[in-house]
Amino acid sequence: MRFRNPFALTLWVSCCPILPAGSAIGQTITSFDPAGSLGTYPYAIESSDVVAGTYYDSKHVSHGFLRRSGGAIARFSVAGATATVANAINDNAVIAGRFADAKGVLHGFVRATDGSITTFSERGSTSTATSDINIGRVIAGYYTDSSGTSHGFVRASGGRMTSFDVSGATGTWPFAINDSGTIVGSYTDINSPRAAHGFLRSKEGSIDSFDPSGSANTYAYAIDGGGDVAGIYYVGTEAHGFVRTAGGSITSFDPTGSIATYAESINVNGTITGYYYDSSHVAHGFYRAADGTITVFDPVGSAGTFAYGIDADGDITGNWMDSSHQSHGFVLVP
Repeated sequence: MRFRNPFALTLWVSCCPILPAGSAIGQTITSFDPAGSLGTYPYAIESSDVVAGTYYDSKHVSHGFLRRSGGAIARFSVAGATATVANAINDNAVIAGRFADAKGVLHGFVRATDGSITTFSERGSTSTATSDINIGRVIAGYYTDSSGTSHGFVRASGGRMTSFDVSGATGTWPFAINDSGTIVGSYTDINSPRAAHGFLRSKEGSIDSFDPSGSANTYAYAIDGGGDVAGIYYVGTEAHGFVRTAGGSITSFDPTGSIATYAESINVNGTITGYYYDSSHVAHGFYRAADGTITVFDPVGSAGTFAYGIDADGDITGNWMDSSHQSHGFVLVP
């Protein structure tokens, strides 16, 4: 049911840029926090630099937020929720996420541009989690049934939900959907119940699986409009980034000095963003151009940088940790 949230006040506040630049020439990094935030976690950014994410208040309760390119921030929560997480946004600034009810059960929601929120759950599920939303307001995510098994779903803009699984899977987790309706994610199967594999599902429902060479676990986290996929894979306990072209070729990559690489998002130009850990176990942000060039960045004073979203222009959002271990949001303009 769609409704205008009558209980969560949607307040607009402004934040001022406090970080002039990162570690690469020409970058501008702007830090921000919603009013009252004790921890800010942006997850996605759309083509007009509108950011969606989550923050925690003084009672350690999570709420959603939307930050416009000029710096104004709208805070919101699903009515009756004990926790709200906004983790996806499309290029019309429609937000998708998940929330916990009074019993701690997870459900999905979609927030329209007018602020109205529609909640939903897969029939018979014990929890429902959204992963991504495309320009057509089609949502991909996963749910857990009464036996504890995870299944994928696609929710049409009108609300109809279609469940799916990779053939032979013991668990299916979609992570991203592009504007053509192609979905990527990971699954486990009966032959390797503790090893994840990547999959790509077409709009029509056909599914292909894949793994980088030598992978013990594959997580396909993002897909661009042309069908290129970004994610991570493990060799033993070491995480590496990868990009898989629409034709199926896979390239592995790591920033120099990385002991663990996490590729989180890819844009229409094939630029990938994410973060990595150095030998001192400090996290840094990076973006990788389609030609393979990797640029590393950190907001000034960061004790750990985590990049999660990138838009068509290459603008990036994520969070950084200060010396007191408090998390702040940022937007990077290359």
